[in-house]
Amino acid sequence: MEGLVIVLLVLGIVLLAAEAFFPGFGIAGALGLAALLASAVLMALFVRFGIFYATAELALMGLGVFGFFKLSSKRGLPGRLVLEESLNKEPPTNELLGFERMEGVAVTSLRPIGSVSFAGAVVEAYSDGPFIEAGAVVRAVSAEGGKLVVREETRTEGSETRKLQ
Repeated sequence: MEGLVIVLLVLGIVLLAAEAFFPGFGIAGALGLAALLASAVLMALFVRFGIFYATAELALMGLGVFGFFKLSSKRGLPGRLVLEESLNKEPPTNELLGFERMEGVAVTSLRPIGSVSFAGAVVEAYSDGPFIEAGAVVRAVSAEGGKLVVREETRTEGSETRKLQ
């Protein structure tokens, strides 16, 4: 049993070192930690004076983790791992805001997405409700998150609804 404990201990150290020097998905680190914990448990259960060795192993693991973070913070490792500044300091702009409450014409049918022309500018828009046929007069009701939402304008001239061609 002592051989298995030593193999698990060495394997755990090697896997943790591999994760530290070649970071990946954390699988090696998780397996290394599991191997170290398994060796500590097996040592405590099956090795003579194993509880003392296991306690020492766990204490050394804690000191190692503490020392790693203390040393890495002095060398600036956290600053290289964490982005402290934003890449774009300006707030994002939504160029579709200029179309809000404007009237336009559906270039294609909106089922629910299609193209709408506002004063010569053709943009992609979403229907706010039922499908809108091409040529229908629409009004932009909102522009949020890069999405322009339009609603069909129904105007009655006499008894029929006006649609532009």
